[in-house]
Amino acid sequence: MDGGIPPEDGSDQQELGDQGPELEQNTRSLISSCRGLPLAIILVASMLRSRTLDLESVKVSLGMINSSGRGPESLSYYSLPLGISSSFLYLGNFPNNSGIQVDKLCELWIAEGLISAYRESGETTMDLAGRYFDELLVRSLVILHEDEVSDVKLMSCHVHDLIRDFSVSLGEEEGFYEVMESSINHPRMRSSAQRCAIYLNRYDNLADVCPSANLRSLLILNSDQSGQEHTWRQEFFNFNNHRWLRVLDFDKVCFQDGKLPDGVSKLFFLRYLSFRGSYLEDLPSFVGEFLYLETLDLRVRNDCTLTISNVIWKLKRLRHLYFPLAFRTPDHCGMLKLDGLNELETLEGLDTNVCSAEDLIKLTNLRSLAVTVEGKLKDLVQIINCINNNSSHLSRTLLDIKNFDCYSEERVSFIPSLFSCGVLKSLRMEGHMGKVPEVSTISSSFTEIVLSGSEFERDPMETLEKLPNLRILVLEIEAFVGKNMNCSAPGFPELRCLKLSKLYSLEAWEVAEGAMHKLFTLEISKCRRMEMLPEGLKYVSSLRKLKISMMPEQFVGRLHKVDGIGGEDLHKINSNCAIKFGSDDRWL
Repeated sequence: MDGGIPPEDGSDQQELGDQGPELEQNTRSLISSCRGLPLAIILVASMLRSRTLDLESVKVSLGMINSSGRGPESLSYYSLPLGISSSFLYLGNFPNNSGIQVDKLCELWIAEGLISAYRESGETTMDLAGRYFDELLVRSLVILHEDEVSDVKLMSCHVHDLIRDFSVSLGEEEGFYEVMESSINHPRMRSSAQRCAIYLNRYDNLADVCPSANLRSLLILNSDQSGQEHTWRQEFFNFNNHRWLRVLDFDKVCFQDGKLPDGVSKLFFLRYLSFRGSYLEDLPSFVGEFLYLETLDLRVRNDCTLTISNVIWKLKRLRHLYFPLAFRTPDHCGMLKLDGLNELETLEGLDTNVCSAEDLIKLTNLRSLAVTVEGKLKDLVQIINCINNNSSHLSRTLLDIKNFDCYSEERVSFIPSLFSCGVLKSLRMEGHMGKVPEVSTISSSFTEIVLSGSEFERDPMETLEKLPNLRILVLEIEAFVGKNMNCSAPGFPELRCLKLSKLYSLEAWEVAEGAMHKLFTLEISKCRRMEMLPEGLKYVSSLRKLKISMMPEQFVGRLHKVDGIGGEDLHKINSNCAIKFGSDDRWL
């Protein structure tokens, strides 16, 4: 890390209290062991935060550091509550500086058997895994990428290099796993290893890398920071030799010919199977024989349409199911059946063009639901009924409505039921509405609203700014057809992200001092009559990202200063805000 904190300054990070000079001396010794590194001091402070700062606790902490022969990071590890230490070590599987999805991490912990079977009344295993993560978070062992989303499980996190190096070193020393980071440093894994993470982009061939017949967990990861996937050739790996696998994760893998490798069909004991970010065209029928499967993540690349055999209904133990952006069933197979998945807690990416909305009514254990509906009122009614029936335990709900124009009285009368659904957290709606719903008919639970083609004649901000929990708002493709838009104070108290796109009639936007005081990201594109940023934006000190694309030359010129000319609107943007123009990847 760059720079350091003098030990005498670092000791002020904790309140010592009036417990005598010996306590102060030992505490200073504890802080000195941090070698002035800010991260080390944070780790020690985070660990001691939950304790009463007394002489005995400080002596014990010093003893841990001295006996381990490691740095203060060992103190955070050895002070973890019983059972959570393995979950911490598991973080070492993932590449340096890589984002780790929190929900994926929790599901992997569960599949690996790292989560205790003892839970509080009404608590799911996923809830308990979330508490494990919170324990690591409060001790600064993981860093959360808190952006616009409000649900921790939807966020990503990463581990500091120092922490990761410690977890890898200790994890391999204790035989917990083996991390194959490159063919040069790790040409072949130990024959005794049961868990292995392989960084695919750093190996030319995996045929001789994994000789262990004891392998229970295999993470095929991509450490390429560019996000480029790497081709998996059939000769890479023989899964026939690893039939006891419980966990198999393919991360950004491009399968040769879009098909799964040979031998995968025999992995009957899988608990976790993921193809997230990979290129796969066909999910064969043999997946229906993986009767122990609890997590199935089919979120392949967005430019790939996945054909899914109609066998998922056979996976009676399935708890977490993720569909890709585009999928279908084989010809003449009808709708994809989900009836019978009574243990299902997470169902995301469901498309009512491929799956029957009627099956949702029978899934009474859902905690997280994300559904896409293509313009059918009957499907929408069934989904809203499902959401209301599961209201006692649904914590995450997203409804994406495509091509739903509200011209008929029947559809217009449904709008209040939709917007007043108290369990619905995220709504994305495409289609004509004409009239902005009254604020009294809109649930205060919404955290995200995306409106496209709504053709509101009245300024929707007057209503939407009153929603107390709204964090993301997108108005696009003539969602508003008026000329003037106004955000008053103290409107949008929780808004983090605002996107305005293709509002072709919009000419002026006003922002009052005190409005949107937590806004982090602002994107404006293709609003061709808009001449300038609002003056009141200068009061939004929280703004960190401003993206402008395909806007009039006059608008852009007010944010550029060339040879001393232009830049009239630069004073409206705080100095900590980065600006990006068009498709340019650079933040200025």
